[in-house]
Amino acid sequence: MAKRKRTGGIQQRIAQANAEVRVETCGNESQLAQFLLERFAWGEMSPQLLQRISHLAVQDFLAAEKNEKVLGDLRALASIGTNGTYPNKCHADLMAKAEKISCLPDPFRISMPFAPPVGEFMQGILLPHEMFSAMYHQYPNTFKKSVLNSEDASKSFWNSVAQHPQMHAHPLKDIQHYKTTCIPIALHGDGVPIVGLGKGWSRVMTLFSWYSLVGQGHTRELLFWVWGIYDRLIKGAVDGGTRAKFFAVLCWSFRVMLEGRWPSHDFEGKRQHLNPWGKIMT
Repeated sequence: MAKRKRTGGIQQRIAQANAEVRVETCGNESQLAQFLLERFAWGEMSPQLLQRISHLAVQDFLAAEKNEKVLGDLRALASIGTNGTYPNKCHADLMAKAEKISCLPDPFRISMPFAPPVGEFMQGILLPHEMFSAMYHQYPNTFKKSVLNSEDASKSFWNSVAQHPQMHAHPLKDIQHYKTTCIPIALHGDGVPIVGLGKGWSRVMTLFSWYSLVGQGHTRELLFWVWGIYDRLIKGAVDGGTRAKFFAVLCWSFRVMLEGRWPSHDFEGKRQHLNPWGKIMT
């Protein structure tokens, strides 16, 4: 038997294979259901994700019977890349639409010192207190799950560490009712290979995130990214080094979270404007 000649790129061959295995229908079946089943058959989608998408689609269809504007968001997403005509434009169009609906803060822009030949270079840092504030005011469900489920959870944590040596004469104890008003958080830093994965010459990037010690959920729901840097670009001076400036900003942001009010001055003591909500928590 003659060997079948392969033509086109990988995406074209996958599309051709999808067309060949597609079950013939009589025209009444759901195109979305057919697509989801194909993605599942190719191992690109778990049965749980398939069920979730199908459930949300049914809920939207039922709601659209009462209000046709419900499907407006879906129509907007379906229009990216000129309705899929230009797949290479989909990402840019999607990001443009996402920016308009996100209530998360923009990164804090700051010039950071790096090792030669980079030198001074602008960086974006997602300040913890701004992210904390945005979640509390704009995404209360996420805040309740990932940061603080209840005052009892916070109280239970502080009771569990009451006898720890670090809590002896800790300044936190000077705060009235700290067990119910202070949320325990932690800083996470980890080196991640970014370039040359699995190679001896791989390059590592250190990523910093913060998380609540009383949050609930998977790791991706708990870790909130702050900043990342290639290790080989770190300027090691104690004063004026890369780490020194980053941690100066980070410590200032954490102090703001502890105080519970939007700061009148930035990390260098310069006066700044209030945030849209005026406070971090009320």
